[in-house]
Amino acid sequence: MNKSFQLSLKKLDQIIGIPPPSVYTKKNSIHTGCISLSNLANSFTIQKKSGYARNKSSTLITPNTSYSKLRKFSFESLFNKAGNGLSQEEKSQIYQAKCKDLIIPPVLQLERRFIDYLDRVIHSRTINLSDNRLGPITAEVLGKILKKNSNFSKLELSKNMLGDKGIIALIRQIKDNRSLVHISIGNNDIRADGANEFFKLLAANESIISVDFSSADGLNKNRLGMIGIAPLREVLMYNPFIRFLDLADSQIGNDAIMFITEGLRENRTLEYLNLANNSFSGRAFKEFLQSAALSELCELNLSGNRLANEGAEFVGEFLAGTTFIRTKLKILDVSNNDITYKGSSKIFSGITQNISLITLSIENNPLSENAGNGLSYCLEENNTLQTINLSSCQLREAGIIKLCDALTKNRSLKTLIIKHNSLKDQGAFFISEALSMNTSLLNLDISYNQITKVGATHLFTSIKRNISLYSLILTGNMLKDDFCQFMIDCIRHKSNFQVLKVNENQITTRFLKQIAQVLEKNKNLYRDIVAQTLKREIGEMAKRDFSTEKIHQAIDEKKRERFEMSKRLEVHKRTVEDIRANLEAKMVEIHEEYMSVHRIKEKVSEELGIAEYDLAMEKQRYERRIGKINSDIIGINQEIENLQSKKMLLIPANKRLRTAFNTEHTALKDEKLLIDKHYKYSFSSYKALKKKLSELRVEREKLRHPDWFKDKKILEDEASVIS
Repeated sequence: MNKSFQLSLKKLDQIIGIPPPSVYTKKNSIHTGCISLSNLANSFTIQKKSGYARNKSSTLITPNTSYSKLRKFSFESLFNKAGNGLSQEEKSQIYQAKCKDLIIPPVLQLERRFIDYLDRVIHSRTINLSDNRLGPITAEVLGKILKKNSNFSKLELSKNMLGDKGIIALIRQIKDNRSLVHISIGNNDIRADGANEFFKLLAANESIISVDFSSADGLNKNRLGMIGIAPLREVLMYNPFIRFLDLADSQIGNDAIMFITEGLRENRTLEYLNLANNSFSGRAFKEFLQSAALSELCELNLSGNRLANEGAEFVGEFLAGTTFIRTKLKILDVSNNDITYKGSSKIFSGITQNISLITLSIENNPLSENAGNGLSYCLEENNTLQTINLSSCQLREAGIIKLCDALTKNRSLKTLIIKHNSLKDQGAFFISEALSMNTSLLNLDISYNQITKVGATHLFTSIKRNISLYSLILTGNMLKDDFCQFMIDCIRHKSNFQVLKVNENQITTRFLKQIAQVLEKNKNLYRDIVAQTLKREIGEMAKRDFSTEKIHQAIDEKKRERFEMSKRLEVHKRTVEDIRANLEAKMVEIHEEYMSVHRIKEKVSEELGIAEYDLAMEKQRYERRIGKINSDIIGINQEIENLQSKKMLLIPANKRLRTAFNTEHTALKDEKLLIDKHYKYSFSSYKALKKKLSELRVEREKLRHPDWFKDKKILEDEASVIS
């Protein structure tokens, strides 16, 4: 069973009894009354009922009685009469069923041993058959026995092999049982189908107030998932009896936690919830905390969920609360969640505004020495926190300085656990300085911190002056025999200091015995001081004049005061009723307004979710485009590099070609000039030849046509004369 769940069962024991609310016990009979939610909300005490005042053997047990007291007078005769609540035949049936589960033949001698074993484990209205390799057949037989047997209030069946078949058979048989208040079925290889059926039938049960579904070890883990958890929503919404619920390591993810979130929103009875070692985070976790703030939860275990800094920020907001919503949480465990100093600062900031939290466990998180400032501010401002566990948080010497500075001012912290933090002697020195000024710390655990004689000397010197410290744990440090005598001298004759653990140090048995003797003397000294104080008070009371006349006068005076007080009380009651009516009306308005805002918020959250999805898709498309562009750029850069390398290879050839080109160009230029000269000479020769040719043609024509030339000559002469 989970360790924190065992602590919560102490509270469970306060409300366990025969079906509440009332049991009248007589010599040979038990009469049960009907169950009411208001009665379940109280712890059990014994009161005399006025109608039975003359009958000394008749006592009324109302829900204000501790289970141990209830057992002494209510069930002692019953269990003496019926052994341990089971008949021999029923015990034999359980053995036969176990043999069938294990597929082995029953043996008479083994059956007797098993019955003897049952006599040892079935007592105090509890059937404890954990880790017994029980299967579905045994579960069905147990269910049939408990269906008609109201002698038991607790059923412990963890670490068996019930499976879905076994748990379904069991819950179907005990669904109408009115005496069981606690059932433990952790580590039974229960899957979604079995859990689904279990929670469906649990929704209508009117006696079970505590369910342990946790899987503490690796074998036969329960795997509930979304389908298995789904009916739990109706259990939390409509079953007013469930107060303790352990779902540690049950494979609860973001989809499954939403059913718990919806159930908690309407639940006003659940006090303990263990969700350790599951896998939820982000928006689903934030909505869960918003619902938890509306509930009556007193203890919440969120360890081992890898909430990281984002989840720590949500926890800080949850602890801080708002004007109208203040969490009633008293114990919170966020251990082993990969929270760094950034996330822890949010949690510590939330605690400064919280007025209910008394215990915080944040161990095994890499806070580092940087968390010192936030932790110091938290302890200085908060005056309700009584226990804090900072084990394995990598605080070291630098981180412990701020913590010790805050301890000198804090007056509420009672227990401080800072083991496995590599504090060494320097850290022990800072702690000693804080202890010399602190008057409220009762328990200090600084185990496994590499503290030697040097640091311990400072520590015990301050303890010698300290008047409040009750226990100190120094397990696993580096202390030796040569320091023990000084340590013993410092704690001698200190009635307040009664617990010292120095095991796993290099200390011999001789000194360990001496330390134990000194601590025992301190306890006796404390008892003597208390006894002397009581004697002195009794003596002072004996000296007073308690004559009958004065007593009657005092009684009359008190009666008059009571009458006046009753009159004033009536007036106050009427005033309170008026205020309450107005307050209820205002609260209804506030609740309606809150629900309206909550609906708007849900709508906005839904739209935001759609927008975030669209944005994510668009982001993916752009990322793909950017990736393609980047690959193209890489290819282009590669081509450029190739071209540059080719260019570098072509430069010498280019130089040679340019030189050859210049040479050829010069030669061609000279040749062109020569050609130009020849061209000019040829052109002038051409012109002369052309002119000569023209003249020859004219001469030829004259020779061919002499008459025509004569007429032409005459005409030209006449034209010239006329002109």
